[in-house]
Amino acid sequence: MNFQIALLITIPFYFIACWLFLPKEQAGALFNLKNGWRFGFGRAFAEWAAVALLFTMLGLQIAEVYFDQAFTGIANRLFGGETVLTAFFQHNEGRFWGTVFGAIDASGSLENAVSKYLSVVYIVVHPIMIGFVPLLLLFSGSRLFKGIAASYLSMYAISLPFYLFMPVTNVFTSYGRETALLSVFDGIKENWYKVTTENNCFPSLHTAMVVIIAAFAYYYWKEGKGRYGREFFIINVIYAASVIFGVIFLAIHWITDVVGGLLVAAIAIYFGIRYSGYNEAKPRGNPKAGSS
Repeated sequence: MNFQIALLITIPFYFIACWLFLPKEQAGALFNLKNGWRFGFGRAFAEWAAVALLFTMLGLQIAEVYFDQAFTGIANRLFGGETVLTAFFQHNEGRFWGTVFGAIDASGSLENAVSKYLSVVYIVVHPIMIGFVPLLLLFSGSRLFKGIAASYLSMYAISLPFYLFMPVTNVFTSYGRETALLSVFDGIKENWYKVTTENNCFPSLHTAMVVIIAAFAYYYWKEGKGRYGREFFIINVIYAASVIFGVIFLAIHWITDVVGGLLVAAIAIYFGIRYSGYNEAKPRGNPKAGSS
């Protein structure tokens, strides 16, 4: 499957999702052929501080990938870094991964239906959702947009020191295995490792991010501003569970990475909700009301 074509196919679903899950008034304003762009940019300018938080996180990600090799070299010189830490993870989880790889070998195929589904969720759905959910909150006028922006930045700020100074090689590279993730899409390896590295393992940013997204989908549902909030939350729970299961099934992250990602998510959600003022703004006796 061609990666670029797969991304293009998802574009119509992005617009359909905005139409379905935004409040009627905001959906009408956004999809107004004449002034929709004014509405979108107006919301971004109104929430410029939160937008700046998201761009700060993006800048940190780009810088981390650029400087990763240099910092990995420093860690290796100081205490064996990547080699020592990866060996530690292998030692503690070796029995589990022996069972997993044994099951994969027994199946006789990496590219079964489950592998393809999880690869599509990991490579295509996930990059779209990490941008789509904040945009949905922004366009809806929800104060939760501030919260998810703060959660994203908190998540990355906590994780960044580990990525720079405690690099851990991913599972399939450590064991010299193949993974369906890099075989389902043509040329994905060359493109994928332009935006991440093979040793951004602990804590699992994928795990932390999908839990944050699912949590804010829940708060959005309870806020009662958008249409089909319950369905939106259920979709995000399925998506989050697929990603978390996928990072293990596709031999990307260690179990320890996933646990670390869950802890980071809990801390980031706490700071995000505090920053958004969501708890203080929750109406009493009227679950359908909300504030922007």
